[in-house]
Amino acid sequence: MIRRYKQLKNLYKLNDMLGNGSLAGHKTVELGKSHGLIEHAQKLHASVYLSKGFIDPNDLDENDRLHTIADPHQSHSHYFVITLDVAGLETVVATARQIEAKDSKGMSSFPIVEKAKIFNRAVAEISSQNPYACIEVSGLAKRRGVSQAAILLLYREMWYRSLRDGHTLWLMACDVKLYEKLIVLFEGAIKKIGDKTSYQGGDVIPAMARPQEILGSLIYVTKSSRLQKRVFRKKLLEFLLVDYPKALIDPLQQKELRKLKIKPYDN
Repeated sequence: MIRRYKQLKNLYKLNDMLGNGSLAGHKTVELGKSHGLIEHAQKLHASVYLSKGFIDPNDLDENDRLHTIADPHQSHSHYFVITLDVAGLETVVATARQIEAKDSKGMSSFPIVEKAKIFNRAVAEISSQNPYACIEVSGLAKRRGVSQAAILLLYREMWYRSLRDGHTLWLMACDVKLYEKLIVLFEGAIKKIGDKTSYQGGDVIPAMARPQEILGSLIYVTKSSRLQKRVFRKKLLEFLLVDYPKALIDPLQQKELRKLKIKPYDN
């Protein structure tokens, strides 16, 4: 009962976030591996991690970014940012990245595989995947005072990119509080794959998701929810489907979306 109440409370908070204007003015930018804003994303990443005690000043280079010893994954990461117009300047206010498999390292490219306490059954499942079709979500950071809605936008954009590029698996080392938010946002699609692990100065929960299966899970959870929860889940589903690649929605899923009256499938 307590867990159900907490989930409903978190759902309410997410819906309130989407409906109170928190998204106004936020611009999502997929930077990739080469873009002028990547330096700003890396500085924000370093600044936030330093403030939280995940890293120390010795991990920074002369430009206030993590040096390559502290963060050897910059060269094989695909960056995303949220920007806001601040005094006429496009300012990076949140960032995340997708670490990709590098050269011949395969699954060893992903820090979570090397450092987290992953269950044996999950190790076997991960090992069965093509590492070059997998990514690790990493480097999540936002400026103080910026709405949590920016995090929702980043995850939505990363999901779209993974659908477009055919990623089969997401690996995640989630801060404990972030994990609680993600299992609400992507209920039924996020899977815990290991024990809580001390990781870069803080505790994380290892998790994974299959991008191609998230929509099906969200539809199932939404239609099987009780009335009040279903109302909240429908709003989240509509938010997540704003720019979802229509060609990837099969006829059965379209039918279920119409039954749920999810815009723009409700006619």
